Amino acid sequence: MDIACSSCGALHWMVEKLSDSSKRNLRFGTCCMDGKVQLPPLQPPPEPLQRLLTSNDADAVAFREVGWKYNRAFSFTSLGVSEDRTVNEGFRWGPPVFRICGDLCHRSGALTTEGEIKCYAQLWVLEPRAALEARMDNNIDLDQDVMHGLQTMLGEHHQYVSLCF
Repeated sequence: MDIACSSCGALHWMVEKLSDSSKRNLRFGTCCMDGKVQLPPLQPPPEPLQRLLTSNDADAVAFREVGWKYNRAFSFTSLGVSEDRTVNEGFRWGPPVFRICGDLCHRSGALTTEGEIKCYAQLWVLEPRAALEARMDNNIDLDQDVMHGLQTMLGEHHQYVSLCF
């Protein structure tokens, strides 16, 4: 992806150009329909996420290295599938692909009794302090201050989390 759309700046590969575009005037249709669709600029994310995404502070750099773990810690559900990874066998290049066989479901976690590990949507109905403790128990390698900041931010800005908090 090294060619920017002249209309919106989205990055593309050369093979994605519209068939009627020229080498002097490359046009693309998968991003903005060759300038026909114009979206307002994205607003910056709320703090502390903005700082975690842009700062060179140690905690921000560490966050970006394992951001997927924080994302998982705050998820409402988990994907439940029977996965077929044979699609990738024998290929060294290209994105990883997996094929879902059978039913697709989202695991949200059933109600638990005292002493059982809570996860996913179960954590969003707990008091914030108890939810943070449970998240940290499930993710001992993550930074508690970062986790607390993100939990507070989500409680203030996420439309579904605010229904629970």
